[in-house]
Amino acid sequence: MTILSNIFKRQMATYYGRAACKAAFYGDFDKAFSLIEKGGNINMSRWMDGERAEDNGEANIGHSALRHKNLEALTRALDAGLSPDFYSGYRSTLLKTAIETNQREAALLLIDRGATIVSYEEGTLTPLTTARIHKMEDVAQAIEQKLGFTPEGLAEPAPVVVIDVKPETSRPVKALKPVTFRSK
Repeated sequence: MTILSNIFKRQMATYYGRAACKAAFYGDFDKAFSLIEKGGNINMSRWMDGERAEDNGEANIGHSALRHKNLEALTRALDAGLSPDFYSGYRSTLLKTAIETNQREAALLLIDRGATIVSYEEGTLTPLTTARIHKMEDVAQAIEQKLGFTPEGLAEPAPVVVIDVKPETSRPVKALKPVTFRSK
């Protein structure tokens, strides 16, 4: 009975999680959070396995909150356990999406909540570079502070975290071991 019960719980967490993501995508955050409270997985994509996004990459509650510029919903999602490193289907973490859409408060919240700030994936910019491009100096300074930058330079060498994700799937970012670059 316990094996069937566990299977049922996982299936319901998936069902409620995807339904919550769909509700959030359409801006109904009250419904989304009620489904999460019923046991839905907050770190869930609304896509079915193998399905590609046709909707600008708003794959989860966090990206939908950013799409709707709803800082309260983003805060509530993070409080409920949403990974600040959730990765959308369009090769963007929540932090990079917040920076690219000029949402300073959301970007600062994500940095404060532990979003990965030193990352690299082939063909993308780091959050620090993205913040500089979008002229978000306060966000760039917050990133530099987390990295240990001082007016004199680096307090200590900062590792580069290589991100392991498959663009065709949406799932939380998994950081591999830190890699340091040496000059010749």
